[in-house]
Amino acid sequence: MKIFSKFFNGFKSDKALIIINDKTYTGNNISINGDNVIIDGVQREFKGKTIKIDIIGDVNTLNSGSGDVIVHGNANKVKSGSGDVEVFGDVFENATTGSGDIQCINIHGGVKTGSGDVSAKTINT
Repeated sequence: MKIFSKFFNGFKSDKALIIINDKTYTGNNISINGDNVIIDGVQREFKGKTIKIDIIGDVNTLNSGSGDVIVHGNANKVKSGSGDVEVFGDVFENATTGSGDIQCINIHGGVKTGSGDVSAKTINT
């Protein structure tokens, strides 16, 4: 998060900065299911809209049923149904995808994919 702090005028938090369709939130656990986005247990609805999510900082759990997600940091766990997930850091536990792709630097846990691709420099299972 230190890399990005200069862009956000002193934004300081243990939570990641989450940008969904140009609206800003903070949180550590994100779940995406259709039009519903749940951030740390609070439901946000985006009916009829394409969901585009950028996360600035580290995230504990990322569960994406659909919708593309970019994490500018690390993720503890990543699960994608049909959306693509790009992590500009490491995934420390498992990375799972159904038909979406997962890209990251390293995966330190297990990897499971249906018809999606997983791309990482190293996968340490």
